[in-house]
Amino acid sequence: MWGRFQSGPLISWQSGPDAFTFVHSGVLHILFKTGLVGGTLFLITAFLFVRFVITNRRSVPAPARFLLDACVGGFLFMVPDFLIGTPIPQFRTMMLYGLLLALPYVIVGVARRTPKTNVS
Repeated sequence: MWGRFQSGPLISWQSGPDAFTFVHSGVLHILFKTGLVGGTLFLITAFLFVRFVITNRRSVPAPARFLLDACVGGFLFMVPDFLIGTPIPQFRTMMLYGLLLALPYVIVGVARRTPKTNVS
């Protein structure tokens, strides 16, 4: 029939013995694969990232602060995908999560090493 999606039955986790065994939540995926230890480490990592950004945001000069804010904003926009999506098995998505989590540390590190100049 025209306009119908016929490849759904070909996906292994939608039918057969593997039906409904794929978890559509990054948080649940972490908890199922690593247990309470991994879940705790995940929460600690998220808490430390938020605390780092909040405490160091003012130390970043204004021209670079937009990049720090963009990283945090990009991470916030990806939270729904992490809660109800499937980011853990996707390599490209996890690489973007890693970049968005690491870049604020790089920005603050560069800001600390850059000498402050007095422009009058």
